[in-house]
Amino acid sequence: MPYLADLPTELEIQILEYLADDKRALNSVIRVNRAWNMHAINLLWRHASAQDLAKIEPFPRRQYYADMVIELDVKTRQCYQRFRFLLFTTLTEVILDPPLFDSMPLMRSIRLRPCLQPTLRKLHLEPGFVLTEDALDMISLCCPLLEDLKLSSRLVFGDSDEYLTHSTFNLPKLSRLVLAWEYKYSSPALERLGHQLPSLEHLEVRWHDLDVWEQEPSMAVFPRLKFLELDCPPYSPRLNL
Repeated sequence: MPYLADLPTELEIQILEYLADDKRALNSVIRVNRAWNMHAINLLWRHASAQDLAKIEPFPRRQYYADMVIELDVKTRQCYQRFRFLLFTTLTEVILDPPLFDSMPLMRSIRLRPCLQPTLRKLHLEPGFVLTEDALDMISLCCPLLEDLKLSSRLVFGDSDEYLTHSTFNLPKLSRLVLAWEYKYSSPALERLGHQLPSLEHLEVRWHDLDVWEQEPSMAVFPRLKFLELDCPPYSPRLNL
């Protein structure tokens, strides 16, 4: 009669992969044997919190567990400091949301490079820090599989239109885009997005001024668009779209 212990390691890993999102089951698997303990811990660290990872000492051990993380939600300033020299080689989802305090200045910039991996599919940059044009260029160059992008950070350069019409903003797999910059977007910029993002299905444009559509009617075409949200200031006039 075959025993579980006789299974090849490769098959054990494939079996445990089915429990990758079930933390309760993995906590039970840890107690089975030493091999399963190691595999289960690796799977648990995939969804570990940023705070737990930041507490690990020394640095090489922190990097060891960072290589396992696939989802990262960073909300505390201490984490940004602790992650400064880490590389997250298997990331698929990242949310960077530093807290805002009136008594503390905004973060001037953030080191995005450790999080920008070829495996990344979701990236949300919330308010709390400023975003440079170089950082935006890196997002396009380093994340060819990116599907979900939210940009709420303050821009360190003046004209968001200028960037949106730049050839660098090219994400062929992008299906969801949220632009939450406090800038006015021109019709040519939206038209350019339609050409550069052919896979876009969900588009949210916040702080949008409908006046620009009256002055220069938009001919933007998004062939796969299913959801469109234009969040306009309260003083914007009604416009028949």
